[in-house]
Amino acid sequence: MTYDQWIETYKPVENHLIDRGAIDNILFETFDQEANYVWHLRDNNVVWTWLDDGNGGNSYIVSGFWRINRLGYFITEVPFEGEYGDITINL
Repeated sequence: MTYDQWIETYKPVENHLIDRGAIDNILFETFDQEANYVWHLRDNNVVWTWLDDGNGGNSYIVSGFWRINRLGYFITEVPFEGEYGDITINL
């Protein structure tokens, strides 16, 4: 699945907590109030994690709430089905 297909299919919501414009204002940070907000949603299959591959070369959006190598979080209107990590979008 491409990034554009992911946007169209899962419909990421705007970050209503802070207006900073990061990635079309759909990125939630990994600290403070944004992280707390995402933490409370983590089991609802609407949280996605932007991950670095650990080598600094590639990044991905992965279904579910992840803590290692995370760069940020996304929340979508449409929940994913299946287990964490079943869906990966290459960036």
